[in-house]
Parts: sequence; C-alpha cells; structure tokens
Amino acid sequence: MLLSTVYPSGIWHTLLLLDITDAIRNVSDPDVVVHWQVMNVRRSYPAQRGDVVHEYLPPVPRKAEDTRTFLLLVLRQSSRVDARAVWLYTGGQCSMGTEHRCKFDFAAFQKHLNFRIAGLAYFHSRQDAFARSVMFRGLERTNSTQDAAQVCAGVPGYADPCPSPCPV
Repeated sequence: MLLSTVYPSGIWHTLLLLDITDAIRNVSDPDVVVHWQVMNVRRSYPAQRGDVVHEYLPPVPRKAEDTRTFLLLVLRQSSRVDARAVWLYTGGQCSMGTEHRCKFDFAAFQKHLNFRIAGLAYFHSRQDAFARSVMFRGLERTNSTQDAAQVCAGVPGYADPCPSPCPV
C-alpha cells in the first residue's frame, strides 16, 4: 500500500531496515545494525526522494551457517527531521562494513524524535547462492580484505570458482 493512501498531506516518514538478531537472542550488548535508512519521505514521494542516511545494505548474513532476523519499519514523523541527528544513535566500535551503522539505539531514536510506528514486518535471512553472489560483488566494489574463498568458506558444495552462478 502506498503511503499516500494512508496518511494526509503534511506527514513525513522514515524507513528503517534493521538487523535485530542480537537483540532477539538476548545478547548482553546487542549490536543492532542499520541496513537501510531513509528519512523525511513525503506521502506521495518514492523513498529515494527522502534523505538517505544509510544506503541499502543487503540483508545477507556474513557467516554461511548463520540465520539473521531483520525488522523493516515505517515510522511516522510529525515534522521534517535533520537527518544528521541520527548519528547520535549509533555506536563506535563497528566491524568492517558497518561503520556508523552498528549499535543502533532504536528506543532512544524513536523516543527522542517522537516517531510513531506506522508499519512493520520482520523476516529471517540465510545465505544461498544468490546471496553469496551479491555479497561477493559487494566485496569486489569495496576492495574488501575477504576473497572468494572466504566468502564461500564452510558452505557445502561450494569451492572455486566461487560464488557459483545463479541457476537459470
């Protein structure tokens, strides 16, 4: 459903895609990672017309045997928000690839900016041939220290060449 059919004009929205796996597993210091964040989306605009705070990061677990839980949120804003304010809600010591995206404090973010949840959905993600292919192409673009063998390490049936092509 389009946002324009739900809310009257003058309403702004934020879209968030979060990896909430650690929070669900009750880890003492959960690392909630932002995989996508677009703020100040007007009711009739597509998301790309909002303020992109964090570019889309595919929801692919880094470890082949891992299953991650993701939460997609649509938050209702009462007014336009300075997108630079979101840096106050992320943590320091981030692993490579999640700089300025890790340790996201959603509760403080929502409370201090007075956002209301307008919609949410969650899903689980595991690696497959397509996910590894996306992950490997992303690593090539970022000059990552991981190589093909590391991307596919521990995945039964996968070896060089890696990743295997997607089935037709």
